[in-house]
Amino acid sequence: VSVELLRDAKSSEDQQEIMELIDDVSMNLEKILQHGKRAGDIVRSMAEHTGQVGKERSPIAVHAMLKDSVTVVAKSLLGDSRADDIKVTYEFEAQNDALMAVYSELFRLVTNLIRNAYQAILDRRKKEPDYKGEIIVRTLRTGDKMEIIIQDDGIGIDENIREKIFQPFFTTRPTGQGVGLGLSISHQIASAFGCDLDYLPEQAETTFRLRLPLEM
Repeated sequence: VSVELLRDAKSSEDQQEIMELIDDVSMNLEKILQHGKRAGDIVRSMAEHTGQVGKERSPIAVHAMLKDSVTVVAKSLLGDSRADDIKVTYEFEAQNDALMAVYSELFRLVTNLIRNAYQAILDRRKKEPDYKGEIIVRTLRTGDKMEIIIQDDGIGIDENIREKIFQPFFTTRPTGQGVGLGLSISHQIASAFGCDLDYLPEQAETTFRLRLPLEM
């Protein structure tokens, strides 16, 4: 588009039209720089974590990992002004957050859940533009397990589809806005490492609970 605008400016003899075309080109370039910076931030954030990719288990500080996951999801939504003021509350009740696990898999699992929470609030805001929304990220230590709980007060999950949410390719999103693999992949990762990923329908807000053995 910018190339075409420059061609038009070159062939135009109207000074005002030339200046307007130059302004359009400048605006396009500014948008390109903004999107490039956004993409760079996301890639850098993901690279920090993929540097720990590998199937070897290692000690993980779960609380730090959860905060990093929220940061990555928030950065991926920088272009969406509706996501700017979504509140994220951390309720880390587990005194000892150390866990032996494959970092890359656990990070991908919780990131999928957090991304879904953000999207649920954005979907609610389409109907209620002034709605703020909150995501709660909680940890608990119960016996030989650690629980990670992701809760949001977004659009909610209709009772009629709750049994399908972990099925591959099942999605309520419009065509082109999701392929229905986020929860399915998360469930598969959890199962592969002997974890339990559950949806808790008895909770007032949409709540997912991940129960992990202290050594995955």
